[in-house]
Amino acid sequence: MNVTQLNALILKKDSNNRLYRGMKCFKEGLVLDIKSIADKEYGSLDIYGKVMSENDLNVYNTNLSFDLKKNELIYTECNCVDFENNCDFNSTYICKHIGATFYKFEAAVEEKSNAKKEKINNLDSENEDYSDKLLSVINKINNCNKERASIQVNLTKKDITKYKYFYELDLKIGTKKYYVVKNIAELINARRYNKTLSYGKEFKYDPSIHYFSEEDENILNFIEEYVSLNEPFEKKYSINRITNSIFGNNKSLFIPQSALRRLLSSVGDKFITFTEDVTTLELQVLKEELPVKFNINEENGEIKISSNEDVPKPLNYKGDVYLYENNIYLPSENQIKYYKTINDIFIKAPVIVFKDNKKKEVFNKVLPLFETISDEISIDDSLKKSIVKEKPRFEVYLDRDRKKTWALVKIYYGDVNFNMIKGEKDNEYVIRDLNEEEEIEKILNNFAFYRSKDVFMFNGDDEKLFELLSDDLSMLKDKATVYYSDRFKERRIYGASSLNASITEGRGNYLEFSFNIENVSEDEYKKIIAAFKDNRRFFKLKDESFIDLKDEEVSKLFNLIDSLNEESIIESNEIKVHKSKALFINNSIKENNLSFIHGKDIVEHISYKIENLNSVNYEVPKELKATLRDYQLTGFKWFKTLSYYEFGGILADEMGLGKTLQTITFLLSELGKKSIIITPTSLIYNWKSEFEKFAPSLKIKIIYGNKEERAFTKEDVNEYDVLITTYGTLRNDYNLYEGINFDYCIIDEAQNIKNPLSQSSEVVKELNAKVKFALTGTPIENNLLELWSLFDYIMPGYLYSKRKFQDKFIKMGKGTSELKKLIKPFILRRLKSDVMSELPDKIEKRYVIEMTKEQKKVYKSYVDDIKIKMREKGVTKDKITIFSYLTKLRQLALDPSILVEGYTGGSGKIDITVELINEFINNNHKILLFSQFTSVLDSIKNIFEAEGIEYFYLDGGTKASERVQLVNEFNNSNKVKVFLISLKAGGTGLNLTSADVVIHFDPWWNPAIEDQATDRAHRFGQKNVVEVIKLIAKGSIEEKIIKLQESKKEIINDIMDGNYTNGGFLSSLSSEEITELFN
Repeated sequence: MNVTQLNALILKKDSNNRLYRGMKCFKEGLVLDIKSIADKEYGSLDIYGKVMSENDLNVYNTNLSFDLKKNELIYTECNCVDFENNCDFNSTYICKHIGATFYKFEAAVEEKSNAKKEKINNLDSENEDYSDKLLSVINKINNCNKERASIQVNLTKKDITKYKYFYELDLKIGTKKYYVVKNIAELINARRYNKTLSYGKEFKYDPSIHYFSEEDENILNFIEEYVSLNEPFEKKYSINRITNSIFGNNKSLFIPQSALRRLLSSVGDKFITFTEDVTTLELQVLKEELPVKFNINEENGEIKISSNEDVPKPLNYKGDVYLYENNIYLPSENQIKYYKTINDIFIKAPVIVFKDNKKKEVFNKVLPLFETISDEISIDDSLKKSIVKEKPRFEVYLDRDRKKTWALVKIYYGDVNFNMIKGEKDNEYVIRDLNEEEEIEKILNNFAFYRSKDVFMFNGDDEKLFELLSDDLSMLKDKATVYYSDRFKERRIYGASSLNASITEGRGNYLEFSFNIENVSEDEYKKIIAAFKDNRRFFKLKDESFIDLKDEEVSKLFNLIDSLNEESIIESNEIKVHKSKALFINNSIKENNLSFIHGKDIVEHISYKIENLNSVNYEVPKELKATLRDYQLTGFKWFKTLSYYEFGGILADEMGLGKTLQTITFLLSELGKKSIIITPTSLIYNWKSEFEKFAPSLKIKIIYGNKEERAFTKEDVNEYDVLITTYGTLRNDYNLYEGINFDYCIIDEAQNIKNPLSQSSEVVKELNAKVKFALTGTPIENNLLELWSLFDYIMPGYLYSKRKFQDKFIKMGKGTSELKKLIKPFILRRLKSDVMSELPDKIEKRYVIEMTKEQKKVYKSYVDDIKIKMREKGVTKDKITIFSYLTKLRQLALDPSILVEGYTGGSGKIDITVELINEFINNNHKILLFSQFTSVLDSIKNIFEAEGIEYFYLDGGTKASERVQLVNEFNNSNKVKVFLISLKAGGTGLNLTSADVVIHFDPWWNPAIEDQATDRAHRFGQKNVVEVIKLIAKGSIEEKIIKLQESKKEIINDIMDGNYTNGGFLSSLSSEEITELFN
């Protein structure tokens, strides 16, 4: 259906002839909004509208529904009274609001249709030659071949009451002859939309052939802007019928007084007609100062002042438009500012008389003001002789007593001088320079000095007083000579020159840092520092002097003081500082140029040793069974230097750089000292193994196992050099350590105490030790509080209390630079990339891992069972049976669940593997994990999936094409960082150089097979150091395999063809050696 058909349906339903009213509503712009919804599937059309009432501000909601398939109007709705009185349920009654809504819809459809046609026309004219059009437009811009039209402006004053009035503007237009503009809005729109308007037979205004002068354009632009202010309201709310129009019968435009100057400013220098009452004048508008004249004469001891005979007449209440001598004047802001009130007076009194003591005011007040608004001032000769007219000279005296501060201003005009506020004597006629005097007063006001009797009294707060005392008063001194009383000068601003600070040796391992400020009492220091921390600009002392807290050196010193104080509140001007802060103090003194601090050589000496480790000569113990690389030697010296000063530290080298070896070297160099190492359970035997390997001369005691195995006394401790325990064991045995004082306490994987509230953290921090060290590859994992917890262990209080640390470095989000300076001397961290030149291309490490309790039980029961069978059957010569026994034990050491149905006791190796994998992934490494047993790899896969660790997998069942795809994807992907590979399937033929970590989950009899697997990553094309980790289950067959690998290397290299069933290796073993495998 089209709109015409819909219109026919509406007409059929208009039983009460409401549609003509609806058309009226539509034309008056009362339809505020319409919306239509067409449903093609059901063939329906809904039209919704909002229509404003003709009589008030009510808005009615309307709805029309059409069934397009049946060609019917099926439903109408409106909330007006007419609809409610005439409709039944489901009726289709038409009220005027529904009619108006439909006509608005009809107009919208037509507008949309026209837009489509225009678009089509535009497409049709794409190939048209636009050169003529462009030239035509340029000709219009240049007014080529155009005729100039002019407008005449007439202003008529319209009185509302005696004192209230406005102006009515009307226009005439023409070229040779002028015609009345009967509708101003029509003219504006014709000019705006390029339409023609007829003003009689002889003149038609056509924007395409007529142009206006610049002055006329300005007037029309003003009117267009003025008219357009009303347009949005008329259109949306039909406001024209509920408010007064800006037009008077369309022919004239109402101009309020406030808009008069703006209108006339657009007229330029052209003439306009001006009508008031019955008088009409032709006037020129001048943007000039009013030619105001003043006469000053003395008659009979009186001074008389008069102005122009015809006083300029103001045309509005603002006094910014004047009618004078057949011209309209638009004076400057300066003349308007002063003349308006003067004009009002002279209109009422043409001559103003000054008598007695008021006469001097003519010269010191009236005349200076007149000079700012007029160049024509006539003074009779007799008066001129008595007048002093000199440039002023100012003196300002600043003084105070206990309660008040003031400024007295003295002015010199030639030989005459007087208090600026009191003024000159009655017989002295001084033409005062009010502008200069005003400038002086303005400057004093800026410093909060205001008139009070004969002086300018200071009436500011402490902020203003501080500004006054700290300012050099250069602006005031440019205008006046400034004098200060001795009492005023007693108040001072204390800056860097008033500061003193010193560092001295204190008791024990402490320094004394003291500071003082000239003339400041001790009880004020606490408040001064508190004000500085509150970011205050100054601190006011008892004597009303100030400390400038924004002074650069003052600020730097107080920042240092705040950093040195462990608590949030500083109680006095003396601070006890641990020597561990020596480097921080030394750096602060140098960087901030705090040369006034005495005793700085103390901290310089300590700093030199720590900052120049390579120049310090510490001998590596001869008993060490290893050769240290250069960076490890630096780590050893770092340990030694910090321990010498009884400082703690964090060794945070990247995983694989030998933190354990550096620590063992240090402890070996400290013979006779007692140490304790706390480590995760998984690493306790690894530490024992490393001590046995690198420092076998040290006596080591493992405190781990059941309660009886863990028990020890203070006397027992003296028999050992190093105790090694776990975090969990320490929690259980904490009472055993009461009263024991260690020389060194070292924690491995120190991230275990990152939560300061955890039980592990609390018990570790309670251990008594002179010096504490922490080892970790990740000193910060999640937030800065973890770093605080580590320092709270190695040097309690160094990074302040927890609360102050949070306030200073976390909540404020500032101080990162300061924090770095504080921790730098006590954290040693090297990455592999930093020491690449010193590293071999491959680092091999062994992790000795304890089996879980349940795993041990299962393993032991199998060993016992095998021993019985071996005794009963004498199978030591049956190599195949022996090999099957060994294979079962190896599998139990890895994961008993692959052999024992229903086993849930866990696997020590898998637990550690997950920890290692997560750590390597977090440090952006890629890992290859090899195992001989696909059943074990299946268990690992299940665990990885539960942990959310993504991986690739390859075994003997993987197709050749898929192998290539997996290898390429792993090498090119940064998303998946783990590749699980069966040793048999992936030990050869793969290039996986994107990986830099290789984990051998289980050792093989022949290390050459392991090396081949390692070479998947450690091969040509590898750019990084490859870290190879072998996991060994403690107390299992795996330890025996490793020992055999080392003792029978030559035999091993000649045996095992890779099918894992060859008995060649076993045949080389004696019966005793075979039996030993099962012990």
